[in-house]
Amino acid sequence: MRTKPLTFLKKTMLAPLANGLAELFNVLPTCSAQQRRAFAAVTLTLSFVACLSASTSQAVWNYPKPQVLDYLANWRTQLMEDRYLELTERDLRIEFLNRLTFQVDRKYSDQDFKSFLIETTSAALSAEEQGVTPQLEFNIEFLKNLSRSLSEVIEPSENILSFLRSFIEFSTLKNPQSFDAFADSRSYSNGLQAESARSMTLDEAARQALQETPQAFE
Repeated sequence: MRTKPLTFLKKTMLAPLANGLAELFNVLPTCSAQQRRAFAAVTLTLSFVACLSASTSQAVWNYPKPQVLDYLANWRTQLMEDRYLELTERDLRIEFLNRLTFQVDRKYSDQDFKSFLIETTSAALSAEEQGVTPQLEFNIEFLKNLSRSLSEVIEPSENILSFLRSFIEFSTLKNPQSFDAFADSRSYSNGLQAESARSMTLDEAARQALQETPQAFE
Protein backbone atom coordinates (compact mmCIF):
# COMPACT_ATOMS: atom_id res chain seq x y z
CA MET A 1 0.00 0.00 0.00
CA ARG A 2 2.88 2.36 0.77
CA THR A 3 5.08 1.55 -2.23
CA LYS A 4 2.88 2.86 -5.03
CA PRO A 5 2.11 6.27 -3.43
CA LEU A 6 5.78 6.81 -2.66
CA THR A 7 6.74 5.81 -6.19
CA PHE A 8 4.27 8.37 -7.55
CA LEU A 9 5.44 11.10 -5.19
CA LYS A 10 9.05 10.62 -6.25
CA LYS A 11 8.03 11.70 -9.78
CA THR A 12 6.47 14.98 -8.59
CA MET A 13 7.60 18.25 -7.01
CA LEU A 14 7.22 16.48 -3.65
CA ALA A 15 10.03 14.06 -4.46
CA PRO A 16 12.35 15.30 -1.67
CA LEU A 17 9.57 14.82 0.87
CA ALA A 18 8.75 11.39 -0.54
CA ASN A 19 12.36 10.32 -0.20
CA GLY A 20 12.35 11.59 3.36
CA LEU A 21 9.21 9.62 4.15
CA ALA A 22 10.77 6.49 2.71
CA GLU A 23 13.85 6.98 4.89
CA LEU A 24 11.68 7.69 7.93
CA PHE A 25 9.79 4.46 7.34
CA ASN A 26 13.03 2.52 7.09
CA VAL A 27 14.31 3.85 10.42
CA LEU A 28 11.09 2.84 12.18
CA PRO A 29 11.16 -0.94 11.66
CA THR A 30 9.28 -1.62 14.90
CA CYS A 31 6.20 0.44 14.04
CA SER A 32 2.90 -0.95 15.21
CA ALA A 33 0.13 -1.71 12.73
CA GLN A 34 -1.62 1.52 13.77
CA GLN A 35 1.52 3.54 13.13
CA ARG A 36 1.95 1.93 9.70
CA ARG A 37 -1.64 2.82 8.82
CA ALA A 38 -1.02 6.41 9.92
CA PHE A 39 2.13 6.54 7.77
CA ALA A 40 0.23 5.13 4.78
CA ALA A 41 -2.53 7.71 5.28
CA VAL A 42 0.01 10.56 5.26
CA THR A 43 1.61 9.21 2.08
CA LEU A 44 -1.72 8.85 0.29
CA THR A 45 -2.72 12.37 1.34
CA LEU A 46 0.50 13.76 -0.09
CA SER A 47 -0.16 11.85 -3.32
CA PHE A 48 -3.51 13.58 -3.58
CA VAL A 49 -1.88 16.96 -2.93
CA ALA A 50 0.68 16.26 -5.66
CA CYS A 51 -2.08 15.34 -8.13
CA LEU A 52 -4.02 18.50 -7.28
CA SER A 53 -0.90 20.64 -7.54
CA ALA A 54 -0.01 19.15 -10.92
CA SER A 55 -3.46 19.95 -12.26
CA THR A 56 -3.44 23.56 -11.05
CA SER A 57 0.21 24.56 -11.42
CA GLN A 58 -0.18 26.39 -14.72
CA ALA A 59 0.81 29.96 -13.94
CA VAL A 60 -1.10 32.92 -15.33
CA TRP A 61 1.02 36.03 -15.77
CA ASN A 62 -1.17 37.92 -18.23
CA TYR A 63 -1.23 41.23 -16.39
CA PRO A 64 -3.16 44.26 -17.69
CA LYS A 65 -0.74 46.76 -19.17
CA PRO A 66 -1.97 49.70 -17.01
CA GLN A 67 -1.40 47.60 -13.88
CA VAL A 68 2.18 46.88 -14.89
CA LEU A 69 2.91 50.52 -15.72
CA ASP A 70 1.38 51.71 -12.43
CA TYR A 71 3.49 49.24 -10.46
CA LEU A 72 6.69 50.33 -12.18
CA ALA A 73 5.84 54.02 -11.73
CA ASN A 74 5.16 53.61 -8.02
CA TRP A 75 8.37 51.62 -7.59
CA ARG A 76 10.36 54.33 -9.39
CA THR A 77 8.82 57.04 -7.18
CA GLN A 78 9.77 55.11 -4.04
CA LEU A 79 13.33 54.79 -5.29
CA MET A 80 13.59 58.51 -6.00
CA GLU A 81 12.46 59.25 -2.45
CA ASP A 82 14.79 56.71 -0.84
CA ARG A 83 17.48 58.65 1.05
CA TYR A 84 19.27 55.58 2.37
CA LEU A 85 20.03 53.69 -0.83
CA GLU A 86 23.54 54.24 -2.20
CA LEU A 87 23.33 56.80 -5.02
CA THR A 88 24.89 54.76 -7.82
CA GLU A 89 22.74 51.76 -6.95
CA ARG A 90 19.64 53.94 -6.86
CA ASP A 91 20.45 55.48 -10.25
CA LEU A 92 21.00 52.02 -11.76
CA ARG A 93 17.67 50.76 -10.46
CA ILE A 94 15.84 53.83 -11.72
CA GLU A 95 17.48 53.50 -15.14
CA PHE A 96 16.52 49.83 -15.25
CA LEU A 97 12.89 50.72 -14.46
CA ASN A 98 12.92 53.52 -17.05
CA ARG A 99 14.06 51.14 -19.78
CA LEU A 100 11.63 48.42 -18.70
CA THR A 101 8.77 50.94 -18.62
CA PHE A 102 9.70 52.06 -22.13
CA GLN A 103 9.62 48.47 -23.39
CA VAL A 104 6.32 47.72 -21.65
CA ASP A 105 4.74 50.87 -23.05
CA ARG A 106 5.91 50.07 -26.60
CA LYS A 107 5.68 46.29 -26.84
CA TYR A 108 3.64 44.73 -24.04
CA SER A 109 0.01 43.90 -24.83
CA ASP A 110 -1.29 41.87 -21.86
CA GLN A 111 0.49 38.68 -22.95
CA ASP A 112 2.46 36.41 -20.62
CA PHE A 113 4.54 38.93 -18.68
CA LYS A 114 7.10 36.32 -17.65
CA SER A 115 7.91 35.54 -21.29
CA PHE A 116 7.96 39.24 -22.10
CA LEU A 117 10.34 39.95 -19.23
CA ILE A 118 12.68 37.12 -20.23
CA GLU A 119 12.77 38.37 -23.83
CA THR A 120 13.37 41.95 -22.67
CA THR A 121 16.16 40.87 -20.33
CA SER A 122 17.78 38.78 -23.07
CA ALA A 123 17.70 41.77 -25.43
CA ALA A 124 19.25 44.01 -22.76
CA LEU A 125 21.95 41.42 -22.12
CA SER A 126 22.77 41.24 -25.83
CA ALA A 127 22.99 45.04 -26.00
CA GLU A 128 25.29 45.19 -22.97
CA GLU A 129 27.57 42.50 -24.38
CA GLN A 130 27.85 44.44 -27.65
CA GLY A 131 28.44 47.70 -25.80
CA VAL A 132 25.69 49.61 -27.57
CA THR A 133 23.73 50.85 -24.53
CA PRO A 134 23.68 54.57 -23.77
CA GLN A 135 24.57 56.26 -20.47
CA LEU A 136 24.56 53.89 -17.50
CA GLU A 137 25.57 50.31 -18.17
CA PHE A 138 24.15 47.30 -16.35
CA ASN A 139 26.33 44.57 -14.95
CA ILE A 140 26.16 41.61 -17.36
CA GLU A 141 26.19 39.17 -14.45
CA PHE A 142 23.05 40.84 -13.06
CA LEU A 143 21.18 40.39 -16.35
CA LYS A 144 22.29 36.77 -16.70
CA ASN A 145 21.17 35.97 -13.16
CA LEU A 146 17.84 37.73 -13.66
CA SER A 147 17.12 35.81 -16.86
CA ARG A 148 18.04 32.51 -15.24
CA SER A 149 15.99 33.27 -12.11
CA LEU A 150 12.93 34.07 -14.20
CA SER A 151 13.30 30.71 -15.93
CA GLU A 152 14.25 28.50 -12.99
CA VAL A 153 13.37 30.05 -9.62
CA ILE A 154 9.99 31.76 -9.77
CA GLU A 155 7.02 29.81 -8.36
CA PRO A 156 3.87 29.27 -10.49
CA SER A 157 1.70 31.12 -7.95
CA GLU A 158 4.09 34.03 -7.51
CA ASN A 159 3.46 37.62 -8.55
CA ILE A 160 6.16 38.21 -11.13
CA LEU A 161 6.40 41.94 -10.42
CA SER A 162 7.01 41.24 -6.74
CA PHE A 163 9.52 38.59 -7.79
CA LEU A 164 11.37 41.09 -9.98
CA ARG A 165 11.54 43.57 -7.13
CA SER A 166 12.73 40.99 -4.61
CA PHE A 167 15.42 39.85 -7.05
CA ILE A 168 16.73 43.38 -7.59
CA GLU A 169 16.67 44.22 -3.89
CA PHE A 170 18.55 41.03 -3.04
CA SER A 171 21.00 41.06 -5.93
CA THR A 172 21.60 44.79 -6.43
CA LEU A 173 22.79 46.05 -9.82
CA LYS A 174 26.11 47.59 -8.84
CA ASN A 175 27.59 44.47 -7.20
CA PRO A 176 25.25 41.57 -8.06
CA GLN A 177 24.92 38.59 -5.77
CA SER A 178 25.30 35.16 -7.35
CA PHE A 179 22.40 33.20 -8.80
CA ASP A 180 22.94 30.43 -6.25
CA ALA A 181 22.76 32.90 -3.37
CA PHE A 182 19.41 34.20 -4.60
CA ALA A 183 18.04 30.70 -5.20
CA ASP A 184 19.11 29.61 -1.72
CA SER A 185 17.43 32.63 -0.18
CA ARG A 186 14.10 31.51 -1.64
CA SER A 187 13.65 28.05 -0.15
CA TYR A 188 10.02 28.94 0.56
CA SER A 189 7.65 31.30 -1.20
CA ASN A 190 3.98 31.99 -0.53
CA GLY A 191 3.57 34.01 -3.73
CA LEU A 192 4.39 37.33 -2.11
CA GLN A 193 7.34 36.68 0.20
CA ALA A 194 10.16 34.18 0.35
CA GLU A 195 11.91 32.61 3.31
CA SER A 196 15.01 30.48 3.62
CA ALA A 197 14.54 26.99 4.92
CA ARG A 198 16.60 25.70 7.86
CA SER A 199 18.21 22.39 7.05
CA MET A 200 17.35 19.44 9.33
CA THR A 201 18.74 16.00 9.86
CA LEU A 202 16.43 13.03 9.41
CA ASP A 203 16.31 12.51 13.18
CA GLU A 204 15.32 16.14 13.75
CA ALA A 205 12.59 15.91 11.11
CA ALA A 206 11.25 12.70 12.64
CA ARG A 207 11.18 14.20 16.14
CA GLN A 208 9.42 17.34 14.91
CA ALA A 209 6.84 15.30 13.00
CA LEU A 210 6.11 13.21 16.09
CA GLN A 211 5.79 16.32 18.25
CA GLU A 212 3.43 18.07 15.85
CA THR A 213 1.20 15.04 15.14
CA PRO A 214 1.38 12.84 18.27
CA GLN A 215 -2.20 11.61 17.93
CA ALA A 216 -1.34 9.77 14.72
CA PHE A 217 1.22 7.63 16.50
CA GLU A 218 -0.56 6.83 19.77
